[in-house]
Amino acid sequence: MKYFKNIKSAEELKKAYKKLARENHPDMGGDIAVMQAINSEFDMLINILPDKARKEAMAFRSEFYTQNGWKGENYDINLTTKEITAKVREFVKFAYPECKFSVSFSTASMCSEIHIALMESPYRLSKTVDELTDEELYNGHWSYNYQFGRETNDAEKSSFLKKCYTYEISKIMNDVDRFVKSYRFDDSDGMIDYFDTNFYYFGVQAGKWDKPYVQNEERLAKRRKVLVEV
Repeated sequence: MKYFKNIKSAEELKKAYKKLARENHPDMGGDIAVMQAINSEFDMLINILPDKARKEAMAFRSEFYTQNGWKGENYDINLTTKEITAKVREFVKFAYPECKFSVSFSTASMCSEIHIALMESPYRLSKTVDELTDEELYNGHWSYNYQFGRETNDAEKSSFLKKCYTYEISKIMNDVDRFVKSYRFDDSDGMIDYFDTNFYYFGVQAGKWDKPYVQNEERLAKRRKVLVEV
């Protein structure tokens, strides 16, 4: 070991790693190759520590955040992606009974993902042209496409409108996003090509590639029933 010497406990490992990261992380003016070597040695040491010490060190690593990192308020190192997915299902059923969601997770050798799609609700999905804000009109280059130096055609306008969700849909998606992210941590750092997160999540989608979103106004009765019971 070049950077970690005579490490005998999780506490010593945490103290040494914190000192080395402060001195060598690229965000602090350090060298990328050196920080990569430090991370590599840290990962090797974790695997040879006793079980209890290893768990303590892993918990510390997940909570040592660079200026690029963050941790949700509900993050728990002991929760699996499958367990978090179950909590998400419970949340959407309780918070938005008038909606139908697809909530699933997938795993690979080195990562896991949570996938969420809003499949059905009583609310209109997208805004009309008249409902677009000035910012949305600008972002969509509605009158003139500056990137290509030409007028925006009808197909481009239609594609852009599909992404401009109504207030109701935006609120639902944002609420679900906040809940999911509260169980995540992310200490990834693109500067050193380092990725560290408990699971990947790409936000709530409207429908799936093979099954579009459906507006079903009859579902609003479920929301009214919940409000009455509460």
